[in-house]
Amino acid sequence: MSESDNTLIYSNKTFLTCRSPTNSFFLCQTLQNVYSDTKQIHIRWYSFVDENQNENKVDENTHFKESYHDKIEIETILTGIESVIHHSDKTITLQKQDIIETNRLLQKSIKGESNVVKSTKSKKRKVTINSDAASSIRKRRRRTVDVDDIEQNKIPKKSKAKLFKVQSNRFLKENQAVTDYQVDPFFESNVPVPFISSSVQSKLAIRAVILNDAELLKSFIDDVARVYSVHIKRDLPKSFSAIHYAIRNNNIELLQMLVEDLLHPKSDRCSFPEVTLKKQTTGNASIRTLGFRTAEIMASRGAREGNNALLKV
Repeated sequence: MSESDNTLIYSNKTFLTCRSPTNSFFLCQTLQNVYSDTKQIHIRWYSFVDENQNENKVDENTHFKESYHDKIEIETILTGIESVIHHSDKTITLQKQDIIETNRLLQKSIKGESNVVKSTKSKKRKVTINSDAASSIRKRRRRTVDVDDIEQNKIPKKSKAKLFKVQSNRFLKENQAVTDYQVDPFFESNVPVPFISSSVQSKLAIRAVILNDAELLKSFIDDVARVYSVHIKRDLPKSFSAIHYAIRNNNIELLQMLVEDLLHPKSDRCSFPEVTLKKQTTGNASIRTLGFRTAEIMASRGAREGNNALLKV
């Protein structure tokens, strides 16, 4: 790496202003040294203390507070801020000259971007090239050449005024319509669950034990038409069944009910639901030719593992 490729542009903890998609600017602070060859910059955003602050009317009285970490492209930077004003409430404000300089560069960026858009919409121009022969008797025919054809092999230069806009997760807004469950709604709450299959219905016995509901557990034990076993495990990672939770909760009553069903199971229970998925393998090949053209391909690794995961109880 040459020395020019490793030139320090911004040192760690430097405050920067970046252009936003709404043609205003954001404030952030670098969390690393930024060199000329740096692709992405680790930064910490600074957001407005006043949530109703108009981002297009930032002045020296606008207070900022620390926000979350993120990454930005170096092209999104408008300018570096040499110093900010720190306040006792752990907020910061910008100096007037830095705001003026940021807005100047912001308008330069917007103007440069609009000029680029206009130039791309312009029609192709034709230029005439005169090629007179050395002989005065005969002249070569004039030919027209497309300007775009002349310049198509040249590498287009990026305008210095054109700066890219920040694309960040800070623009995501919280979806208030999503229910925030504090506990597992299937196993640890009384949320109604429709009948899906005998295996899913059987797992509700675990819910009855966790909620210490003896009446509910008895209803699942007696439901031979829809519950094939009250001893099914919760899932593969935990591998706990209803009887394990009864022991852990030291619930003697529920434990006795489960042990009784374990020693004297009901003979007329429904069967385990039929699984229509078939287990997939990597396929096979001929041991004689060992050629890939003879191999019977079943599925890719991701599809195979995803399919087979659904076959596990």
